[in-house]
Amino acid sequence: MKAALITFYHDNPNDKGLSILGSVAEEYHADAAIVLYTDVQYKISMILNRALKSGDVDALYDLRAYVHDLSVQLCYNEDVQLQPHDAVFRLYHGRDMSKIDLERLMTTPKGSLICVNGYLSTSKSEDVAKRYAHE
Repeated sequence: MKAALITFYHDNPNDKGLSILGSVAEEYHADAAIVLYTDVQYKISMILNRALKSGDVDALYDLRAYVHDLSVQLCYNEDVQLQPHDAVFRLYHGRDMSKIDLERLMTTPKGSLICVNGYLSTSKSEDVAKRYAHE
């Protein structure tokens, strides 16, 4: 994971990531994968999703242990959250989209499968999703 972070911060010199890179490498533990993903200071979500979207095999290889930890934590949280309810609950996801992509999405038949090549960050709050969509 450290190599992927170094590459990202080297390619994006305006980010202050190099100063926090050491703390990520030293303090990381598997139980904190979701916290690290959602922490805007580290930009892990941006790095991981960029690697997934571009198919950057080297970055994905560097992030493989983290992706495993994140996936395990997400599955565990899903089991914990669904046990008491066993019902559907509403989540929101905010995203900037081009008009072309939005039109394509709107014309997709209801119930169709929509594939994404990355993790979708969601919230129970519609307001939080709107902030991500810059609405």
